[in-house]
Amino acid sequence: LVQSSGIDRNRLVGGGVSIAGIVDHTRALLLNEPNLGWENVPVGDILADHLRIPFRVESHPNALNLAERRLGITKGVSNVVLVNVALGIGGSLILDGHLARGGTNSAGRIGHIQVPGADQLCMCGQRGGLDTVSSGQAILTHLGLLPKRPVPQENDAEDAYRLLFAIEQVAEGQSASVEAFRDAGKTLGRAINAVLATNDPEVVVLAGPVGRTEAYLEGIRATLNPSSQ
Repeated sequence: LVQSSGIDRNRLVGGGVSIAGIVDHTRALLLNEPNLGWENVPVGDILADHLRIPFRVESHPNALNLAERRLGITKGVSNVVLVNVALGIGGSLILDGHLARGGTNSAGRIGHIQVPGADQLCMCGQRGGLDTVSSGQAILTHLGLLPKRPVPQENDAEDAYRLLFAIEQVAEGQSASVEAFRDAGKTLGRAINAVLATNDPEVVVLAGPVGRTEAYLEGIRATLNPSSQ
């Protein structure tokens, strides 16, 4: 990639990469990512050894949140919740101007909030989390585009293409898909209410291909506390 870009390697002083999962940024270490089946992978060291420059590693939601605060729509905002919805649900918190990481680098992982009445199996091995009812994977399962999985199973590129297909169906106004996205958004809206009550952010940012889908946003707005909209 560096060679094809035409950049002189001598000008490279460092690099950075964002990746799904739980990241220890101090060690540039991917602690856990069930969808990839990776655990304790030294991503930063691998890239640094290959390119001979130091590398920073950050979780994808945290990287998005930091980028928006520095260059995007939350520039200058001190308290932000970012929710990234794709096949899974990721989250990130900036509180009082600082990225909140938590004791195990898991702060902001809204996808693991328990949903009353839900008992589906999550990739993390637990049951009934928000991820099992409001994520892209949950929507695909509801629509019959993915089979119900009796045990946790990694998502692959085909699952991502299925999700893009479902989003196209929403854009075309196909009622089953519109309703599935809207219902999933309603449950996320209720979960966001809990996050708002406990973290008092100024702004909530929705990211990811599902998070930008209008039917999904309609569902969120339908259950989000009026004072928060």
